[in-house]
Amino acid sequence: MSPAIIVRVPRVFAAALGATAALALAGCISLSLEAPGEPLSPEQLRGRIETRQFAADFIERVTRAADTIAQGAEDAGVRANTLRWKIGASVASRRAAYRLEPDLALVDTWALAAQMENFFGGGAGSALFGSQQQVALDAARALAGEADALAARRLDSRVLADYRKLVSGYAASAPLSDLSFDRAPIALLWREAAARHGLVSLSIGVAPEVRADAADRLEIYG
Repeated sequence: MSPAIIVRVPRVFAAALGATAALALAGCISLSLEAPGEPLSPEQLRGRIETRQFAADFIERVTRAADTIAQGAEDAGVRANTLRWKIGASVASRRAAYRLEPDLALVDTWALAAQMENFFGGGAGSALFGSQQQVALDAARALAGEADALAARRLDSRVLADYRKLVSGYAASAPLSDLSFDRAPIALLWREAAARHGLVSLSIGVAPEVRADAADRLEIYG
């Protein structure tokens, strides 16, 4: 019988959880999670779900646009760029949407969409797809608009205007430089903005919520 390990999860996941989860996937151990603290509110849970669904839609929309460009491209460099776009967007959107704090995950996902619009519109990615550049820009603009609409639905109305300024300023001051979508961190800026409104919380929920979150992550990583 496999030995059982109980991992007590604090308000922020310990770095060792990733290694433990990997062993669990390999069948080496069984894993039990215990999380202290307050449960996430219904609004936070809905926000988490909708943000992750948006990330899935984000990846699908990028994939469709990239495939459209690749099908019509005669240049091998353009086709290679469509593959890089799909990979970079997939990794970056999941990384943003799967942050532990639901509001931060939403803001980071929103910021990524704004960065991508700038990147293809007039930034470093404005000439990556030749005559089909507009296909990429149209997809990026649509996603940026939908991310803003999601934020308007899910975020506290008291902070929405402040967060819009944060996202706009961040996207302008920390532009994407290439299709790897490597990004400057936004967490500190978000915490400063949230703290001005007394809304910062590091709670990731109680045990059932943590288990559900961990299951989502393991499915993605698997």
